[in-house]
Amino acid sequence: MALAAMLAMALLTATAIGARREAERQRAEVQGLIEFMLTDLRDKLEGVGRLDALDAVNTRILEYYETQDPDRQPPESLQWRARMDLGMGEILRLRGKLDEAEAVIQRARRTTAAQFAADPEDLDRVFAHGQSEQAIGIIALQRDGVAEARRAFESYRDLSKRLVAGEPGNAAYRREMGFAYGNLCSHALIEPARPTEALADCQTALAWMERAVAASRNPDTYGLDLANRHAWLADAWRENEDNAKAREHRLAEETIVRRLMARDPENMKYRQQWVAVQRALAALELADGRFDLARDRLEAAREGIEVMVAHEPANTVWAARRRTILENLDLLEQMQRERLQ
Repeated sequence: MALAAMLAMALLTATAIGARREAERQRAEVQGLIEFMLTDLRDKLEGVGRLDALDAVNTRILEYYETQDPDRQPPESLQWRARMDLGMGEILRLRGKLDEAEAVIQRARRTTAAQFAADPEDLDRVFAHGQSEQAIGIIALQRDGVAEARRAFESYRDLSKRLVAGEPGNAAYRREMGFAYGNLCSHALIEPARPTEALADCQTALAWMERAVAASRNPDTYGLDLANRHAWLADAWRENEDNAKAREHRLAEETIVRRLMARDPENMKYRQQWVAVQRALAALELADGRFDLARDRLEAAREGIEVMVAHEPANTVWAARRRTILENLDLLEQMQRERLQ
């Protein structure tokens, strides 16, 4: 009887271990799929520019997490949940639903803040909390919460410094430094602008992004980010009344975006940057009195934004940009008529 009991216990133990291993295997498969949806698939869908597809991906992953007991989830699962909230918040922000966007972003921030506080040396947790702080700053800026945005951006910068201190050669962490100083740069350009401060932050942001590109295996991986840093530095030079330097960086931006679009002409993120640089160059042409060249640039921007709005009508940011470009064209035509009179 004792031998039989021992055999039964051994069988039950083996069965339990097998069941646990199978559960762990299935959880690893699910988490691997979620990681793919949060990274590669998300990047592809952002490039396509379809908010509805991104929304569907986020919704399905959130539905999965709603069935899980948060008290029994490992830390990495909570981080993924926070990343999903940040992704959903960004979609809601682009659709103009700022209250809903802020609610889910704040939920992500509470999660990442708690995890960071529990282990501030864990670089994954540092990174995750940095993403939350950045998202809070962006939406605060959109809602004219300038002071709140600065606090969040400074926190994001400090967290990014922790990352590069931990792994100085990590290209992704260098990129975060570029973003962090870029956020501070854009904040310094808000009225009332602080031109000297903006220029210093923008130059630092560009330098860090160049270091990220240098450390990455594929220079185009951070190509759009590098183009964006040139764009903001150009704005800082304009604020410092140096249009020649501004043009230099806008043309550098245009060169990068042109290369990216040639590689992937259907990518909406590249097209969006193209529209932005054409508008900016139009403003520089107008400042120098070259009305025809300014119109050519604005027409190129209009063509680009029309494609984007037709592709994703729900994107309120793109719709607003289209209205602005049409207003710019009308104003330019009026200025030309007055000039001829």
